[in-house]
Amino acid sequence: MSLWIYWSLDGVGQAGEEAADVPAAVRALDISVERGRRAFDSDAPWKALKASADLIRTRMLREAPEPLSHGEEWSARTEGVEVRLIPRT
Repeated sequence: MSLWIYWSLDGVGQAGEEAADVPAAVRALDISVERGRRAFDSDAPWKALKASADLIRTRMLREAPEPLSHGEEWSARTEGVEVRLIPRT
């Protein structure tokens, strides 16, 4: 299943890309969060953003496969992080 992932990281920016599946989308989010570290002057805000991204990451792996397998979008938001997964046909 191919999907499109959009993500927004407060203080960093937003992006989107195609991913082969949910684990690939998680990897894309992880890479973006790591790169986002450069946007902060200190570690505290980045660590807070990373903690939020970790919560989304867990939810993506647990919750997203079911609706995506039925052709439905999945999205989630926590403090500072928003992700939307859209199945591609």
